[in-house]
Amino acid sequence: MSAEIVSYSAAERAAQIILTGRKVLEHQGIHFVEAQRGFYWPIKLAAPLRTFPRSLPGAYGHKVVVADAAQANATLHLMLADDIPNYSLEQFSRDRRKGVRRALKAVEVRPLESPLVLAREGGYEISCSFHERTEWGQMSSRSEYEATLERWELDKGMVWFGGYVEGALGGYISVSVADGYGTMGTIATHSDFLNARINDALVYELARRCQESGVVNSLAFGLYCQKKSLNQFKESMLFRCHSLPSYAHVRWPMKLALRMLRPAVYRRVYGLDRGTSQDAAEPADRGSSSGSDG
Repeated sequence: MSAEIVSYSAAERAAQIILTGRKVLEHQGIHFVEAQRGFYWPIKLAAPLRTFPRSLPGAYGHKVVVADAAQANATLHLMLADDIPNYSLEQFSRDRRKGVRRALKAVEVRPLESPLVLAREGGYEISCSFHERTEWGQMSSRSEYEATLERWELDKGMVWFGGYVEGALGGYISVSVADGYGTMGTIATHSDFLNARINDALVYELARRCQESGVVNSLAFGLYCQKKSLNQFKESMLFRCHSLPSYAHVRWPMKLALRMLRPAVYRRVYGLDRGTSQDAAEPADRGSSSGSDG
């Protein structure tokens, strides 16, 4: 697996993602990836569409960003650095800039030749620490984690980086790019390395290397969530909340079931959740953090 960040077409990314076992659908020339069971969004999540399907065969629901706000019935609240070519440490607040500079002195961010490296360098322990700290998702067994690494290894469009503190792996992050739209797939860090500001180093270095690649125009860092501290961290790293006009469709009677039995999910699908008081981590992706195709 190459550490070079490459921008693939959506069709190429679809072929890469399918190898990992994730479901991909193609309809009207748009490649969709399963975000949650039965619910899909485009591989190029932030790309505004002028034409789009009103329903998606094989799915109970889907959501797309639309170019014409008059066609929108929903909103996608996406944390996005929308100008990677001009991403700069000088744009940060003074305190965050100082913090990132301290982080870069303490943390060495290196490309990983393969996610399988994580199996022998403490990736499982990092994942467990991340889940215990954030209370996000379900803790996997070591064998389940290593099986996930095997699937990740099959996705040649995903590029991995590790953060090392005094030679020890303290966290990792991944990215993929489709037609200039970059997406963070997974980020996980061990609590023992938070004092080194490992999150700052990983996110900044990933954005900088995307910029250095010359093929990334924007970089998405998951959805807006109800955990204020997480949103604030992303915004301080220049991943600001963009409320993008969208079209969402959920098949009947699933739509009614969501609205009645899982109103929080219903509100998230239609983008009605921003500003609610629930303080929970945002489950936008099945990796250790959020993204559209990781």
